[in-house]
Amino acid sequence: PVRVVLLGGPCCGKGTIAPMLSQAFRARALGVGQLLRSEIRTGTARGKAAADAMAAGELLPDDIAISVLRDRMAGSRDVRANGWLLDGFPRTESQATAMLAEGEEYLRPDCVLVLDRPDELIREFALGRMADAATGAIFHPVYAPPPLSDERTRSRLVWRVDDTPQAVDARIADYRRCIGPILDTFRAAGVPVLELDNARSELLTFEEAARFVEGTGLDKLARMGGRAALAAAAAAAGDGEDV
Repeated sequence: PVRVVLLGGPCCGKGTIAPMLSQAFRARALGVGQLLRSEIRTGTARGKAAADAMAAGELLPDDIAISVLRDRMAGSRDVRANGWLLDGFPRTESQATAMLAEGEEYLRPDCVLVLDRPDELIREFALGRMADAATGAIFHPVYAPPPLSDERTRSRLVWRVDDTPQAVDARIADYRRCIGPILDTFRAAGVPVLELDNARSELLTFEEAARFVEGTGLDKLARMGGRAALAAAAAAAGDGEDV
């Protein structure tokens, strides 16, 4: 099983590429936001701390994000057996460092994929995107127009109130500032990194990403001693050991 980190700026296609890779490699797709929303709904101490930070407009403390990930990745048989694809995390150099810390073997990725688009194309995507208020499906008047014949869907479309030119530019600047140190941290630790131009057909991007992940998986398989050793490790996963 492979462990993949998928990063990218706003509107760079993570929401399209992530499920494609997850299905292709049968890896469990995970997001810190999704895990934290679950914690908030169940009223845990971490969920309360996360809700308080978001309400105050503050960044989530690294220790909360890392502990939520650790519990999900180390404590779930499906993740141990099938691997994982972590969408949009880490967001800071300190979070990347925490994932690679000694004793955090459950959090160390086998590879990192980075999706990129020119800033002008990101702005065009961000300022034009619409969401179906009922299903969450994303549309765009140019790149993914809603079906003309589906009046019900078209009547439910809404624009995000925070997708203003100023807000989009701030998100782009924040991403550009943070991504370099994050990738340097992974590369320094020996984690393979592939940067992908996604200003093209996303099928081409997926094809290139899949080849890279497959190659990483084969290298991992060879290090583990081949398929026989992998089968033994998979059997051990049923007893609570990591794969």
